[in-house]
Amino acid sequence: MVGMTKIAFVYAEDEAGWIGVNQKLPWHIAEDLKHFKQVTMGHPVIMGRKTFDSIGRPLPKRTNVVISRSSKPLDSVVLVHSVPELLGWMKQADEEEPYMVIGGAQIFRALIPYVNVLYRTVVAGDHHGDTKMPAIDLTNWTLVNKKAGSKNDSANAYWFEKWVLNEEQDGEVHQ
Repeated sequence: MVGMTKIAFVYAEDEAGWIGVNQKLPWHIAEDLKHFKQVTMGHPVIMGRKTFDSIGRPLPKRTNVVISRSSKPLDSVVLVHSVPELLGWMKQADEEEPYMVIGGAQIFRALIPYVNVLYRTVVAGDHHGDTKMPAIDLTNWTLVNKKAGSKNDSANAYWFEKWVLNEEQDGEVHQ
């Protein structure tokens, strides 16, 4: 853990674990996009190069951090080349607020050991994609909030969840 730094994953997955197809979400749910914006606004967002390319531009009113092996500079983003470099940048940035990891799967997988908050949207069903969310063992997590999405917003049932990592054995709470 980077001190008491809060590192949150913000993602949507279906019940089969799919998070993407052809570098896009397998569904379009307007309320989920609004929820994403509300959760991430004003906080640094961390993503891989493919996720950045799929968005097409830096997200406004957020520090955009892109993890990429490429050394090609990107306009208006902080470019880091590895998880250790990212952790060093986070330590220097010394943010009080959480860092929001927004994808993709490789970045989620690499940062699982450091995450302590999950903002997860679950979309009912199996939407068949080409990218799944890496498995997170929720036995060490507590569901602190669950809210159903609007029935009028999508053909699919969906809900928003917030999970926090349980207390560490040293007695520190990471949330």
